[in-house]
Amino acid sequence: MSVALEALLGAGYAVLLLGIAAGIRAFGGARAEPAPGWPHDDARRFHLGLSLVVLLVGDCIVGAVALRNHGLADLGILGLAAALVTRALARGLAAFTRGGRRA
Repeated sequence: MSVALEALLGAGYAVLLLGIAAGIRAFGGARAEPAPGWPHDDARRFHLGLSLVVLLVGDCIVGAVALRNHGLADLGILGLAAALVTRALARGLAAFTRGGRRA
């Protein structure tokens, strides 16, 4: 049982996008107290939304690679990557519905 290179690259790219989304979210929450005024008080929510888009792209990549490579080992690697990305996506969506506030 061997894993296709495309499946490894797809899973690796999804995990890379997970790290990028975490960096975007951390950058958006860098300020402890947002400055008053419209563009500044929504900065955290904007960065959270941007990270959710990146995570959604990561899940789409995993799904597309899974359609092309459906061996058992390939699906195992892709399933693990999809579980990590989807968990972060679900937590981000929950935070987004709370208005960008952290839990």
